[in-house]
Amino acid sequence: LLFVSEPEEIQAEEGMDVLLKYMKPQNTNISMWKWAKVHLDGQQYLWFYSDGRLYPYQSGQFRGRVRPADPQMRLGNLSIILSNTTVNDTGIYNVVIKLSTEPGNQTIQRHLVNVTIVPTGHMGGGAKCGVDIFFLKVILLPLGIVLVVIVIKTLLKKNKTFCVREQLRPSPVPVLLTGLTLT
Repeated sequence: LLFVSEPEEIQAEEGMDVLLKYMKPQNTNISMWKWAKVHLDGQQYLWFYSDGRLYPYQSGQFRGRVRPADPQMRLGNLSIILSNTTVNDTGIYNVVIKLSTEPGNQTIQRHLVNVTIVPTGHMGGGAKCGVDIFFLKVILLPLGIVLVVIVIKTLLKKNKTFCVREQLRPSPVPVLLTGLTLT
């Protein structure tokens, strides 16, 4: 059987470390797993493990920049960390795992990760119209919310004062004049 997961999307800036995550299913044994970058010329290997042994099959582009997130692979953590990323690391990465739940019954799982590495300072689309998105989200949005709250409180306070004044103002009392003559 072959299972393929929905691709995961990761975006990072050059120089950052990227975590390529994968947790194996519980109650399964791993006979082989490998992380690779899909490339026009075939696959560029980042990590290869088979029959209880790690093999040093790393493509030159990744040599010295890949390490396991958990070297002991506790709880089935097959995640790896790609360090000091460059724009050339942009692409689709996949992990292929051969699992067995019982003797003679093998399952192959494939998990895809679409990695986009952007130049430093261009994360999240970068600046638009000369205004940094971070500034808009972190400064202007909260400031706008505070201003709206102040305006609403001021209007409610004025309305409450108007209502109190209306209640305090004496209402005109009709005067009944009977039997009086004005001269």
